[in-house]
Amino acid sequence: MPLGGVFVIDVLGIPAESKVVQKWTLENLATSTEIQYLGYPIPAVGQTAPSAQQLLNLLPFEIDIILPSFIIHWNPNPEIGWWDTITETWQTEGVSDIAYNHETFKVLFQTTKAKPHAVIQSRVREYPYKSWNCRPTSEKTALFTLKTVMSEVVFKVGDGWCQLVQPSFPVVADLLTQQFPPKVLLQQLSRRGLQIMPEDDDAQYCGVKVKVSDVQRLIQTTSSCNYLLMQDRTPLPC
Repeated sequence: MPLGGVFVIDVLGIPAESKVVQKWTLENLATSTEIQYLGYPIPAVGQTAPSAQQLLNLLPFEIDIILPSFIIHWNPNPEIGWWDTITETWQTEGVSDIAYNHETFKVLFQTTKAKPHAVIQSRVREYPYKSWNCRPTSEKTALFTLKTVMSEVVFKVGDGWCQLVQPSFPVVADLLTQQFPPKVLLQQLSRRGLQIMPEDDDAQYCGVKVKVSDVQRLIQTTSSCNYLLMQDRTPLPC
């Protein structure tokens, strides 16, 4: 999944330069009002696609860009990928020499793709969950601890709100002092690189099976009824 937005790298056509002939300046009159996207590598004159030789001898672009300061970087250098419109997936082939400055938030890398690029991270990095527990801290609050395969996340929870306690990285400092509706806080964490909102489609990538909702609902209903029967101590009539 992309973090911090997408930046687009394109090779564009530009109008022909003017020419000076004797005392006259000749200007090329462009009739098109649309941007011309050339792609990369640029096909030879008269060709609609680059040749096999061109594809073998690609020279990379050197890209220098400032990343958003709120992204959590789990590794010294972020992973950069480009969007493949054919497979509709993020790819890293052709991206190399990534160097990130944690003080200036500047990333320098090389790529042979004139495509949309982004800092990318696996959606299932934190899955499957290892354990969780909820410990009351008062009559109306509790600490909820979630342990994943990579992290330990702690929330303070109350009536309709929650607040991040851990991790306490500088990039999430603003989340440590405010109370949010649960969904809003989880979305903020996901946007920054801590994705703990699993979807059914994620299960196939982390070795777990999705629970059948009807069966789960039946088990919960049955368990609840059994609990009520066990707790019912109304004296039976003689």
